[in-house]
Amino acid sequence: MKSEAAGGMASEPDGIGPVGAARGHARLMAVLASVGALALTVGLVTTLPADSRPPIWAIVAFVAVVLLLASVGLYGGALLAGTAADRARSLASRGSLLALVALAAIAVALGIKLFVPTPVEAVFVQFSDLAGRVQLEYCPSLPGSFEAKATAADVRGTSAVVPVLVSGDVCGNTDFTDGVWLHLKRSSVTIAVE
Repeated sequence: MKSEAAGGMASEPDGIGPVGAARGHARLMAVLASVGALALTVGLVTTLPADSRPPIWAIVAFVAVVLLLASVGLYGGALLAGTAADRARSLASRGSLLALVALAAIAVALGIKLFVPTPVEAVFVQFSDLAGRVQLEYCPSLPGSFEAKATAADVRGTSAVVPVLVSGDVCGNTDFTDGVWLHLKRSSVTIAVE
């Protein structure tokens, strides 16, 4: 009875047994890691401003992409390991480790993007069209030119509206102790970095 079981184990098809299980796991993980790498790459390409340095979250996300691609390579090696079950398991476990580190890096990148404030720089704002300037009720004494703060991406961007942070004194409303964000039409202002 034992000899038949042992003989049955030796003659099992390639898709069953330790080698087949390692290959199936490697295929699944390779597909998941590939989809993750593709999604991160698309996210990086579509959300980064082209004219400024990449933020720290983008660098961490790029490291995650590299780790995911390396894990795909290891999973591919596990698929090509042939009948060497130990080698296939070793490559698949290394690929799993890299994929887990990549997922941790993705979580860190998302945390940085969502919870760490974007640094602002001092700017000088001047209305180029004073006649078309809109007086804001909550900023009754906003002058024609003033100092403010803005993110580098907003200053160098091409959107129709540029957000700037002004102090309560510049705004003319001391209720804004932490300042107030104004969303100004880019076509009606000139912004210079101080």
